[in-house]
Amino acid sequence: MSEVIRYLAFGYTIYSDIRFEELPINKNQINFPELNILLVDLSCEMKRFIENEEIQFLINEEQVWLFIPNIAVFYIARACTIKVHILDEQRMDVVKMFILGTCIGICLLQNKILPLHGSAIEINGKAYAFIGHSGAGKSTLASAFIQKGYKLISDDVIPVKLDDRNIPVVIPAYPQQKLWKESLDQFGIDSMRLTPLFERETKFAIPAGDHFLNKEVPLGGVFELTKTAENNVIGINSITKLLAFKTLYVHTYRNFLLNDMCLLEWHFKFTANIIERTFVHQIIRPISRFTPNELVNQVLANIPKEEMQVANI
Repeated sequence: MSEVIRYLAFGYTIYSDIRFEELPINKNQINFPELNILLVDLSCEMKRFIENEEIQFLINEEQVWLFIPNIAVFYIARACTIKVHILDEQRMDVVKMFILGTCIGICLLQNKILPLHGSAIEINGKAYAFIGHSGAGKSTLASAFIQKGYKLISDDVIPVKLDDRNIPVVIPAYPQQKLWKESLDQFGIDSMRLTPLFERETKFAIPAGDHFLNKEVPLGGVFELTKTAENNVIGINSITKLLAFKTLYVHTYRNFLLNDMCLLEWHFKFTANIIERTFVHQIIRPISRFTPNELVNQVLANIPKEEMQVANI
């Protein structure tokens, strides 16, 4: 793992001491901000952490320390640097999961890029974010869109920035989805050909390949995906502007870090911009049946009406 490899993901040229098979190589030396992932010895820093079995954070405005017992210590600096001290070489799958998830999410926040927890799909030249709690069906819905010919922009962490005109823009992450076996079965995808994300895990990494859109796209709207056991009907409802602030806060990736990183005011202003320029809706889906294909049709029918309303604001 000593060779430094140059990747392109999350809007960064990533120079990494660690190999990531899921990340595209930056072959063309495209001019993006640099992010460095370094393997280092942080043994002297271990005393910062209490010796117990809990995940621990040490946070301030400039840097974040993350301690994962028996796995790794991570140091994330505002200067786009992730330092990694590995405690168990046999758990590299978990180490890489934290780098591409929590550590990248922190880097985005440090650089005033909003990470939403969800999946983003390109529809008619705009990005639509499907956000929600774990298990809400975000990746499954995105997969249903992909099967109908639409492009994936991001899965799990959706980076949103403001361009020079203050328009929210979604940055592509990397060409991979993560789906549970039950969703794979519903889509007719053979999980035997896939590698589980973790040992004994029933969640699998799905390469997006040609179904990935590797360019920035304006944010068209946000759908919060929720589940219900009360009825068998799909619903799409508008969220008021006031409640939209809460929705976007709740589904900001690693939102519990915002206060200690002194980013609450920034987050409020950033999400106010999204709410003013796009729409935020809630999708309610029944848990009694498999609904992604129906949801695709309802979302597509809903988008033109909402774009007209936003244009008239």
